[in-house]
Amino acid sequence: MMSDKRNLALLSQFEQSDVFNDEEQKIIHDHVPWSRIVVEGKTTYRGETVAFPDFLIAARDRLVLKLGIGLGGKDVHVGGFTGEDEWRPLVEKALSDGGWMVQEYVDGRPYLFADGEGNISPQNVVWGMFCFGSRYGGGYLRMLPKGVRSGVVNSGGGAVEGPIFEIETSLGLAMPEK
Repeated sequence: MMSDKRNLALLSQFEQSDVFNDEEQKIIHDHVPWSRIVVEGKTTYRGETVAFPDFLIAARDRLVLKLGIGLGGKDVHVGGFTGEDEWRPLVEKALSDGGWMVQEYVDGRPYLFADGEGNISPQNVVWGMFCFGSRYGGGYLRMLPKGVRSGVVNSGGGAVEGPIFEIETSLGLAMPEK
């Protein structure tokens, strides 16, 4: 359940529901791109009612289709990097197969990282989280030099992975004074 990307679609779709308090709604609004589970029917996008599949086809340049459960960038298709002749069959597949989500494409700001030789360059970065069973396990980054673009930042496409070091502050440890 925790590794299914469609959970982001549920957060996005129900952001304004009373399931979430005001603070949670703001966090979802500020950090989760517009996302929906791909099914025939109507939904809202930026305050307007839109219908699938027509909207998915018309707004291709702004969207990403993702299989809900997948790894390594497989079955992730960025509309802006996918031709219309390829996109339409992907939308049809997502609707007929089930298990897919659509998300608004977000081009993140680049971060600076050093490569193994000490050269610093801007990188496109994707943050990932993982779990052990049902417990949060930690985070990692996937980094791809800015300008090396396929629309998907993943290890299979040349991205380098790096850990996120988390510092537990609830241990009551104090930093020594200088």
